[in-house]
Amino acid sequence: MIIGYRARGGSISETAAFVKCSRSAVVNVYNNWKDQEGVQSRLANCGASRAINDRGERRLRRLVKCDRRNTVDTLTAQMNQQCTRKLSRTTLQRTLLRIGLRSRRLISAPMLTSVHRKKHRAFALQHKHWTLEQWKKVAFSDESRFLLHRIDGCWRTLIPVEGTLNSYAYLSIVADQVHPYVATVYPANDGLFQQDNATCHVSKIVPAWFEEHDEEFQLLPWPPNSPDLNPCENLWEHLDRQIRQKDPPPRNFTSYVMLCCSHGHRCLSSPSKHTSSP
Repeated sequence: MIIGYRARGGSISETAAFVKCSRSAVVNVYNNWKDQEGVQSRLANCGASRAINDRGERRLRRLVKCDRRNTVDTLTAQMNQQCTRKLSRTTLQRTLLRIGLRSRRLISAPMLTSVHRKKHRAFALQHKHWTLEQWKKVAFSDESRFLLHRIDGCWRTLIPVEGTLNSYAYLSIVADQVHPYVATVYPANDGLFQQDNATCHVSKIVPAWFEEHDEEFQLLPWPPNSPDLNPCENLWEHLDRQIRQKDPPPRNFTSYVMLCCSHGHRCLSSPSKHTSSP
């Protein structure tokens, strides 16, 4: 009312009489409004003070940056260790949002060290000029796990494996399945077999077996933690999606394996639109 009456041309005395306040109050309110501080300052000073001040916000930001996996409960406990005023979980959540820090779900991805990155770069430089005909000489392989009724079990591939896939079981698959396959597809003994660096692949007995058969086919050196280079990863995703859409779903192990093999061979017999290339 003071600002409106003064804006209409009322004097300080007239405004004070109209509003029923002192002349000094009229002067202070009007001057504060002209400086664009009055109303905002009064609103800012209204209500209780913030539980976390600017200094506390800076400390909270440091705690988050030190360990980005900290939960709100952990951060609340850490902040309360040095605060005289006890902070609630809700207060901390509001403060995090106010300073622009929001939680995100951690995405599972292979861990890459500096050594891994160097090996990735070396692999890319070595094979960046490979032609399609050269890549056709590579027999890619991979394992994937498919769950029956979402129960965490053993590994299942197009070649079903009973029990855990250790080095002995893997070598048996290589000798019984991979060896005749490579000999048939690459009769000129110029084929390459790709496998990742899983523990069952790099134990002593497996590389020793490949050395004994290096005149028939050779291993393609593979950089560590690089699943996206393998086109089989796209096939597993497509196969898993096809099986999940099956209605009714398979009820036992035998029907599940038959369904995996059926859809798997169908995926391999038709080019995939989502298959990546190295």
